[in-house]
Amino acid sequence: MIDQGICADLSSIFTAQKLDKVYNPRLLSMLSKNGKVYGIPMKIYTIGLAYNMKLLKEAGFDTPPKTWDELVTISKKATNRGAGIAGFSFITDGANAGGWHMTVIAYDFGFKDTDIVVKQPDGSTRRFQ
Repeated sequence: MIDQGICADLSSIFTAQKLDKVYNPRLLSMLSKNGKVYGIPMKIYTIGLAYNMKLLKEAGFDTPPKTWDELVTISKKATNRGAGIAGFSFITDGANAGGWHMTVIAYDFGFKDTDIVVKQPDGSTRRFQ
């Protein structure tokens, strides 16, 4: 809609209300073009990864992971099953939230649908393992 010229430039309102200090720049990139803002996000859910820095340091890491492979490595090393410590876990609300969180995280780390779901010769699919 921005490319079609339908949207109004809301940049002055956005700046005057200091909304540029509130919203995540990656989120705004979906509503912006050439430095101008054409929308104000509403009802948008963003997802992040929370870190226990003490746990990371105890596992020998000074910084959070930057890649999927680093996340796997750190998670395995930080896990201590005997002590009941999970190096990584998804949230769950009882309604499969963990599944869609995993999918979003995987896409953020560069996965594609073909990396997550593999089509079998008989036409069926199986999940990436």
